[in-house]
Amino acid sequence: MVRKNRNILYILDIFPALSETFILNEILELESKGFNVCIFARKEESGLRHGKLGTMRGKVVYFPDSHKLSFWRVFFSHLIILILHPINYIKTSLFCLTKRKDGFLWFFKVAGVYANLTGKHSFNHIHSHFASLSSCYAMLIGRLLGKPYSFTTHGIYDLYIAPPEDLRERAVYAKNAITISDYNKRYMMKKFSIPEEKIKVIHSGIDLDFFGENHKETSQEKMILSVARLDPVKSLDTLVKACDILNKERVDFKCMIIGEGKSRKELENLITRLGLSDKVFLLGAKKIEEVRDCYKRATVFVLPSKEETMGLATIEAMASGLPVVSTNIYGIPELIEHCINGYLINPGDYLRLAEYLKDLLRDENKCISMGKLGRKKIESQFSLDKEVNKLIEVFNA
Repeated sequence: MVRKNRNILYILDIFPALSETFILNEILELESKGFNVCIFARKEESGLRHGKLGTMRGKVVYFPDSHKLSFWRVFFSHLIILILHPINYIKTSLFCLTKRKDGFLWFFKVAGVYANLTGKHSFNHIHSHFASLSSCYAMLIGRLLGKPYSFTTHGIYDLYIAPPEDLRERAVYAKNAITISDYNKRYMMKKFSIPEEKIKVIHSGIDLDFFGENHKETSQEKMILSVARLDPVKSLDTLVKACDILNKERVDFKCMIIGEGKSRKELENLITRLGLSDKVFLLGAKKIEEVRDCYKRATVFVLPSKEETMGLATIEAMASGLPVVSTNIYGIPELIEHCINGYLINPGDYLRLAEYLKDLLRDENKCISMGKLGRKKIESQFSLDKEVNKLIEVFNA
C-alpha cells in the first residue's frame, strides 16, 4: 500500500469512547501501516477504557471548550490564520457569511481557534467520524488551512434522525463522504442529492486476529449473548420476552447482556417481573477484551434493535464464529443472510426470535455451520486490513 500522505489528523467529537471501538481500531491499523496519526477531540469520555488504547502511538489533544474562549484568544487565532493563509481565510469567511442563518458564524469563530491549534502539527489530510460537529469543524479547518478532508457517516443519528442541513455541502467539499453500508449510500444520494462519485462505502473493519473463531465445547452452557447500549432503540426487551418463552418451554440457556444505559432500570424490572433473574443477566459495560471472551463462550448472538444501520457488535460476533439473530432493517441484511449465517426478524417480534433461538440452542451443528459462514463473510468483506486500505486510497487520492 502506497503511503503518500503519511500524516493524518483526526478530528473527533469524543475520544476515547468505549462504544466507538471502530475508531480506535482504524487508528491502530493506520499506525501499523506506517501512518502517523494525531487526534484532536472536543471531549474526553471518562470511565472504563479498552486495553488496546495503551498501544496507540498517536498524540491526543483536546480542544478548549468553545463556550469559554476569550475574545483575545479568538482574535489572535484568526489574525494568525489570516496572515498565514489570507486567501483561504477570506474564502472561508465569505462561505460562512452566506450560511450565517445556520449558525456558521459561530462555527467559523471557533474553527479559527481550532485551525490555529491544529496548524502547529504536520499533517497531509483531515479525517472525521460522524456527520456531527466534528465533521463541520473538519471542513472549516480544512478550508482555512488548505488541507483536504474526508468524513465517515455511520447511521441513525447523523443520517436518519438528526442529519446536518449542510450534509451535501460537507460531502461536495470533501475528497469523499464515506459511509458504512450500501443502504446508507443510496439514502445519501436520494435524500441529500450527494453525487454518487463523492460517496465511498467503507465498512467498519474487524481485526480478524483479535476476534478468533469460537471453539466452544459441546458440554458448555448454552449462552445467548447481546452486546448493546441499554437504550430503547436497542429493543432489548424483545430479547427478554423471547427468553421468557424459552424459560416456560424449559429450554436450557443463560442470557448475558453487556452494556450500560438509561434503560437499565426498566429492563431490571421486566426481568424480575417475568421471573428471569436466574436466566437473564445485565453485566454492565465491559472492555473489548472482556467482550471478546464472552463471544468465545457464547452459543448465539442477538441484537434486536429497532434502529441500527449495521451493528459493530454483530460484526464482532460473526468474526468470532457465532450464528447471529438481528432485525431486517437498514444495512443489516447486507451483513446477515437470512437462514445462511443467521436469522432476521422484524423489530419487536419476540415470538419469532424465540423460535429461532430454540432452533439454534437445540442444534449445535447448525450453530457451527452458520458461524463458519458468518466468519467467512467477515473475512471477505469486513476485514480491518482491507477496509483501512480503502480509507488510505481516499487519503492518497
